[in-house]
Amino acid sequence: SILYVNPLSKINSFANTKSAQINSEFHHYSNWFRSDFSLYSEYSSNKNYGYLDRKKQLHSWVAIGLRLIKYSKFSISVLNRIDVSENSIIPFIPSFSSLFFVTKNKKLSINLNASRNIQRPSLNDRYWSVGGNPDLNYEDSKAVETGLQYNSKSFEVGFVLYNRIIDNWILWAPNQLGIWTPQNLKAVQSKGIELKLNLEHKVKKLNISLNTISSINSSTNYEVVEGNENQIGKQLIYIPLINSKSNLAIKYGNAGFRYNYQF
Repeated sequence: SILYVNPLSKINSFANTKSAQINSEFHHYSNWFRSDFSLYSEYSSNKNYGYLDRKKQLHSWVAIGLRLIKYSKFSISVLNRIDVSENSIIPFIPSFSSLFFVTKNKKLSINLNASRNIQRPSLNDRYWSVGGNPDLNYEDSKAVETGLQYNSKSFEVGFVLYNRIIDNWILWAPNQLGIWTPQNLKAVQSKGIELKLNLEHKVKKLNISLNTISSINSSTNYEVVEGNENQIGKQLIYIPLINSKSNLAIKYGNAGFRYNYQF
């Protein structure tokens, strides 16, 4: 339990959270394949100042996969996940991934992935006393992506191209009364490119590293409810078109300096 009281600001906030998790994995190896089995289950019970009463949620899934391991130059894996909650069972959530090494030293690689994914609404999405929406549907996305990556001892660079269609995207936004509330958008398309660069250089006690991730992300309404056709193709609010994060770290012996930059 957490209790925060600030008389000057008239804040009296509390939270009491109980949770239990089960996570199990099993792998079986043969000459050609690796078989994977995963089980995950989480029970959450939460009571805080934002809920009218204690809320509970149970979420579980089972995943069965197969990975080709016979060849060193490439790998292919397929997986299916069964998602279970109190209200529904989704039996078919497949994914496919592949990795191909272009060079013999495995420094240059190409990947291709395709998947479906499910995102259940959280307790806050559903039950927050001012603005929560208990009628939210789960997000259902289909995605494809491909990328190229080069790795060496002190240098890593790569990019990923992606395209996703998300049905029932959950977005918090102010309603006509100015109250923040989550709602399901009919369908959103998120597409773009992500660039990654990691550098590291060591000279005796001196260690310098630079990590950068930049992306151009177009997230627009793909389908809308009747009457909102003018929103098709428009960038979603609070989703930046361009985003970049950089981290520079310099360490000499036990002394260090770190600089973070984001826009």
